[in-house]
Parts: sequence; C-alpha cells; structure tokens
Amino acid sequence: MKNKKPDDNDKDELIDEYFNMGYIEYKLENFFEALKCFNEVIKLNPNSTEAWYMRGKTLNLLNKYKESIKSFKKAVDLEPDDYDIRFTKGLAILLYEYYKKQIKEYDYILENSPDDVDLLFKKGLAFEYIEKYDVAIFCYDEALKYEPTSEKILKAKARAKNSLEQSKESIISQ
Repeated sequence: MKNKKPDDNDKDELIDEYFNMGYIEYKLENFFEALKCFNEVIKLNPNSTEAWYMRGKTLNLLNKYKESIKSFKKAVDLEPDDYDIRFTKGLAILLYEYYKKQIKEYDYILENSPDDVDLLFKKGLAFEYIEKYDVAIFCYDEALKYEPTSEKILKAKARAKNSLEQSKESIISQ
C-alpha cells in the first residue's frame, strides 16, 4: 500500500487548526507555543500573510526583534497594500534603529563618565533590545562593578543570559 498524501482539503484544515491554535496561544500570552504554531503554518503554506504577520508580532513580544522584522518584511512582500502590516513593520524597524542610536549616545557620554551605573545599565538594555545579549551582559557586568548588589542589574543580567541561551538553542534547532 502506498503512502497516501493528504489532499488539499486536509492540508487547508491543518493550516487552519495550527493558525487558530497559535492565535489562542498568542491571546493567552503563551508566546513560545504560539510561535511554534505559526511556524507550522508557514511550513505548510509559506505564502500565508497572516502567519508571517502573527509570527512577527509574537517574535516582537519575545524580544526577537531582528527575526520579527524579517517576518514583517515577508508579510509586506506578500501583502504590500495592507496598512496594519506595513505600520507594524515600520514601528519595529523604528524601535530597532532608535536603540542602535541610543547606544552611540551612551558611548559618547560614557567616554567622560565611565562609572555612570545608570548609563551602563541603559546601554545593556539597548543591546538586549537589538539582540546583542553577550554585549548586554558585558554592560551589566561593568555596572555591577560599581553596584554589585543592585537587584535590577542582576535581574537584567540573568534575563540577558537566558535570552542568549535561548537564541543559541534556536540556532541549533533550526
């Protein structure tokens, strides 16, 4: 007996199920589960504008900004006249570029005040936003030299370490 290929109706039904599950997980703020579902939709139908768009929104909430922008770009390529998609993509790019500019500003100020804990912390946050977690951790370590017991810096460093590990795992699993 030959393996039966699912017909188009089965495939469309599966796509709808994954998309609906992803949307529900997104609404429940189970973003990792939502992302898995949207990725499945994209595997089954790489031209699903809705899946690329929701994938972008989900990645944005998971602080995966570069990947988020790529998903929004794909959605815009598929549906260039959709205002919501173009607006969301533009906002993601704007925020990403804003943080890159902030880093330059922090560097300039830190030349004269290398022990400014608040600026070192903010610089770390900006690097986290643009997904440069290793550099963010370095910034937090620099800030911790001056305030070794600061809870907010210790929490930020732990979050950046966790994000770095997750990004390494996602690269390995791809």
